[in-house]
Amino acid sequence: MNEYGQFAGLRKSHFSVAHGMHNENNYSTACDIAKLCCLTMKNEKFKQIVKESSREVHSTVYKGQCL
Repeated sequence: MNEYGQFAGLRKSHFSVAHGMHNENNYSTACDIAKLCCLTMKNEKFKQIVKESSREVHSTVYKGQCL
């Protein structure tokens, strides 16, 4: 993610975990987040999902195990 971030011009962001949960070593600026949003909106599937007002999602965790 950090390598892609550098390629995408995210100069003041660092990602230490891929799952997106809180970690002291994850940081970003509003400017980098805006750049990331512009890039992701070029993906048609992503654009379709964020246009939705609601979405039903199902858990992939069953009986305490990840599939």
